[in-house]
Amino acid sequence: IGLILYFCLRKRVTVYIGLCENHINRRRMGVLLGTVMLLGGFLLFLAALGNEMFSAVFPSLLLFLAGLITMVTAWRTVTAHKIEEPYVWVKGVHRDFLESLPVA
Repeated sequence: IGLILYFCLRKRVTVYIGLCENHINRRRMGVLLGTVMLLGGFLLFLAALGNEMFSAVFPSLLLFLAGLITMVTAWRTVTAHKIEEPYVWVKGVHRDFLESLPVA
């Protein structure tokens, strides 16, 4: 019930923000690194179970979780902190960009 309420009552907004080449590359590398870690952890988990190497199961799950966290943090560069129509408060944006926006 809580999950259904969450999806019905949540507010969403799409904000298009340009990124410089440095931040685009950092984001790409973070997502790529996270994907490699995620897949490596999954494959290590399967190999550990297939070869009955149970001592490798925990490290493989840690690698999988670290890859997932790396991907999510690299993917989301800007997040909505607060939404009250018609205004949106965002986090993760440089001050120079915020100062270029009109005052509400």
